[in-house]
Amino acid sequence: MTWPEGAGPQQPWNNAPPPQGGGWGVQPAGPGGWGPVGPPGPPPPRRTVSGATLLLTIMIGVLVIALIMAFFAFRAGGSSAAPPAGSESPVPQPTQPSAGPSEPTAEPSSSAPQTGVDPLINGWQVVGHQERGVVYEVPAQESHHWTVHSPTLISGFEDENGQPLVAFSGTAAYAYEFCGQGSERAATGTQGAGEPVDTAEFAPQVAELWAHSRYDSDTAEAQVTVGEPQPFEQHGLTGHYVTAEATVQEGTDCDPPTGVVHVVSFIAPDNEDDVYNFVLYADTGVDDALDPGVIEDIIGTLRPREDA
Repeated sequence: MTWPEGAGPQQPWNNAPPPQGGGWGVQPAGPGGWGPVGPPGPPPPRRTVSGATLLLTIMIGVLVIALIMAFFAFRAGGSSAAPPAGSESPVPQPTQPSAGPSEPTAEPSSSAPQTGVDPLINGWQVVGHQERGVVYEVPAQESHHWTVHSPTLISGFEDENGQPLVAFSGTAAYAYEFCGQGSERAATGTQGAGEPVDTAEFAPQVAELWAHSRYDSDTAEAQVTVGEPQPFEQHGLTGHYVTAEATVQEGTDCDPPTGVVHVVSFIAPDNEDDVYNFVLYADTGVDDALDPGVIEDIIGTLRPREDA
C-alpha cells in the first residue's frame, strides 16, 4: 500500500492485514534506500506498513548485506530451489517498443517535471529516485495502466512480525490496486546495497529474496528457480542481470499462479563504492500479465541520470 506525502497514520507500523497480492509503502527514502532484509523465517503474510515518517539511518545499507547473507544461511538447509545447471537469464537489449501493449501512444513527457529527464521512448514516463543517480522508464499511465509513485516513497513486503523483508524506492506499478488496496500486477524500483559487492553473486540472491517475499503465500513458500547471472552493460552501467521464476503455492484469488523477478545489480554511477539494484517483479499466467516485450523495453531504458 502507498501513501501520498505527509499522509497516513503516524504510527510507523500497521498490523492490519491487507488484501493478498500487494505490498506496502512508506516514506521518505534516504539516498541509499532500503535493500533486501530478512531473514523471512516462515512464509510471511503480506501485510501493510504505513506511516508518514520512518527513521532510516546510514547503517541500513550495511544491514542489507548482512541480512541477505543471514537469509541464505537460514535457508541453506531448507527446500528452496537451487539454480538449475545451465539455466541462463538472457540480458534484455534496449529496443524501441514493438506493436501492441508496449507501443507508446502519448507525446513526451508528463514525467519530465518529476525527474527533469526526457524519455528515450516517446511518450513513456521517466522514473527515478531524487538522490540516486539512475532513471528508467515505464509506459504512459493513460493507455497502459501504469502508476508512478512519489520518488521518495518506499514500498515492499514485510514478515508476520511486521518487519520489512525487502523494499525499494523510485517505484512504479502496473495495474495498481487491481484487486484492492496495495495490489499490483507488476512493480519496479531501485535499492542500494550500501557497499561494493560482487554483482554476479549479489543479483541472484536479491532475485531469490524478492521472489519469496512477493510470491510466498500466508501458508506456503513459493517454488523459486533462479537463473544464471549474465553480464550487463548498458548506457555506461556495468553489472549482472538475472531472473527468478516463482510458482505460487496455496495462493488467494488475487494471487497469480506464477511470477517472475528481474534484477539488475550494477555499480552505482554516482558512487563506485556502492552497488544499486533495479528490481522488476511481474505476475505471470494471468490474462492481464505484463507483456514480456514491455519488460525488456523497461530494462532497456535503465541508465544514469544525465545530471548525476
